[in-house]
Amino acid sequence: MKSFKKACMLALALLLGVSSLTGCGGQGKVGETATDNIVEVVYNGWNNLPIANSYENNPYKEYIDTTYGFDYRVSLTANFSDEVPKRFASSKTRLPDIVVFETRDYATMKSLYNQGFFIEDYTPYLDSMPQIKKLFETNVAAKAKLTENGNIIALTRPANDPVWMHKIRQDWVDKYAGGKIPETVDELLAMAANVKADSTTDDAKYLFTAAGSRKDIGDLHRFQFMFSDYDSWYVKDGQVSHPILAGSHEKFLDFCRTI
Repeated sequence: MKSFKKACMLALALLLGVSSLTGCGGQGKVGETATDNIVEVVYNGWNNLPIANSYENNPYKEYIDTTYGFDYRVSLTANFSDEVPKRFASSKTRLPDIVVFETRDYATMKSLYNQGFFIEDYTPYLDSMPQIKKLFETNVAAKAKLTENGNIIALTRPANDPVWMHKIRQDWVDKYAGGKIPETVDELLAMAANVKADSTTDDAKYLFTAAGSRKDIGDLHRFQFMFSDYDSWYVKDGQVSHPILAGSHEKFLDFCRTI
């Protein structure tokens, strides 16, 4: 038999997905989680397991299971926003132990929290998770958005490198930026100007490229992070903060017009 709180704490520390909000079931009203040694984490299907039958001969799972005494499982669902509420509403299946929501699924997470399915307040557990505690102390947006009536209703993961990202060629840095990787928008645009000046019909060069259907800016939207996180809106003391209102999104659009 597992200790639920211990299971939540250890499993949370082991999450490797790209999501931002995590809820641990603690007050389930239907389909109670069985008192077993399973720790099941439900992810959006976008987070891919590396190979078929990846639980077989998987050194990560073996390490977790052996070290913590849990049967650690990851369940993926392609239709996350629909499937997760169904899991909590069903009396025929065990409740997930941990659900990892992406930012866009915040409404679903909040709805399940208000129905009493998740831990009411993570505050008592933060001392056991110093990195997460530090994140809340320094990330005003996360703390404001995930605090309800003084309770921390979910945990947010520290940011990591996205799966898709822009790369910069070292040989072009040497040739067009004097060997120094651009650190500011102006330095990046200056390098782009040098690339363009050296581009010819027979030898076309582009510093910025992006996948897309030519109906929008494609992967160039990731340059928004040079100015602010577009999803970092929050409400504090009755005031709304959002990149559009703060002006950082306009700076991003100006940058796109320039390139």
